[in-house]
Amino acid sequence: MNKLFSSRERIIFIVTASVVVFFVFFHFFFLPVFEKNSALDKEIRLTLSKYKKYQRLISQKDRIRSQAELFPFLFKKTSKGTGVQESALFGLQNLAKNANLELLDIRPQSAKGASSSNETTVDLKTEGSPLAFLKFFYDIETSASLFEIKSFLLKSKFNSPFLEGTFSVSELQL
Repeated sequence: MNKLFSSRERIIFIVTASVVVFFVFFHFFFLPVFEKNSALDKEIRLTLSKYKKYQRLISQKDRIRSQAELFPFLFKKTSKGTGVQESALFGLQNLAKNANLELLDIRPQSAKGASSSNETTVDLKTEGSPLAFLKFFYDIETSASLFEIKSFLLKSKFNSPFLEGTFSVSELQL
C-alpha cells in the first residue's frame, strides 16, 4: 500500500497544524487577557498621574494660599458665605464673559457625578468664535481657581461662523 504522506510532507503538515492550533489558542485565550491588562494599565497610569498632580498641588498648598492673599480681588467672597458650587459657577461665568463667549446653559453636576469631595464639576454649553474658545481654554488653564477641563465637544453651527461648545469643567478645592 502506498503511503499517504512522505516524511517531508508529514513534517510540513505537523508544523502547519501546530501553527494553526497555536494561533487559535493564542487568539481565544491569551489575547483577551492581554487586552484587559492593557486597559487596566492605562487606567492605572491615568489615576497615578492624577494623584501625582494632586500631591504636587497639596505640597504647594501653603505657597498658593500665601500668593492668593496677595490678590484678594481674584477670590471674591460674599458676606452670606456662598457655597463652593456657586463660586465655581461664578468663576466660569466670568471667564466665559471675558472670552466673549455666550453662555447658553450652565449646571453643576450632582454629588454622585463628582469625582471627590474636593472637586466641583460643572457642565456648560457655550457659543462663540473659534478665537473666543481659544481664549476661554487659556483662561481656564491659567486661572487661579484651579479649573480643569474634563471633557469638551465643539460643533460648528449651520450657516454660521460660530461654534457651539459643550464642556465638563471641574474645580479643585484646597
